[in-house]
Amino acid sequence: MRSPDLVVGDIEGVLEKFHPEYIIFGESMINADLSYFETLCEKMAEKQFPVHFGCHFQAKITPELTRKAVKGSECLRKLTSH
Repeated sequence: MRSPDLVVGDIEGVLEKFHPEYIIFGESMINADLSYFETLCEKMAEKQFPVHFGCHFQAKITPELTRKAVKGSECLRKLTSH
């Protein structure tokens, strides 16, 4: 699995090259390791990317971690409210 820092770098590259409105993490295992996902969410929140994100949540994700994911991406709140 790519480190959270590398994923953040990938996001920066995609934003610079393609200017998307949103990015969906298609890998269903992105939050299989809750510690990894928490670190990724924190790093994304620090960057305050000007894009919306979405992903599939696994059943074991905690409410606290869901809040961190939302903080990392306003889109998670918007996508899950539809």
